Amino acid sequence: MIDLNKLEGLAKKASSGPWQECGSNRGGCICGQVWSLIADLPVATVQRGDEEIGMIPEPVYKANAIYIAAANPAVILELIETQRMMVEALKIADKFCGSHTPDDCDDSIHIPIRDALKRATGEST
Repeated sequence: MIDLNKLEGLAKKASSGPWQECGSNRGGCICGQVWSLIADLPVATVQRGDEEIGMIPEPVYKANAIYIAAANPAVILELIETQRMMVEALKIADKFCGSHTPDDCDDSIHIPIRDALKRATGEST
């Protein structure tokens, strides 16, 4: 289970997004830096490795930097908020289905709602 509170705390402490991989608008360089678009400063550098431990191929190395930039704190905070809203919606749907007749909310609807709620909240199934 993902610790959303810990992840949220980490995202709030990090440089705010959006971020962008350096090569995206800086001449296509391969430095591996990830830049804050707000501060216009690098916030992270993806390492390629070295001769001793091995080198990550350039396409993978650049893909890593692009991914890290895309998963910036602003995006993570939005995903956390969306997940929390979905949990609340599932709780409301579960409560509705639990208090209405099978004609309003039969098991073909209620069981997937309960299963999704258990998964989203980390409860055992």
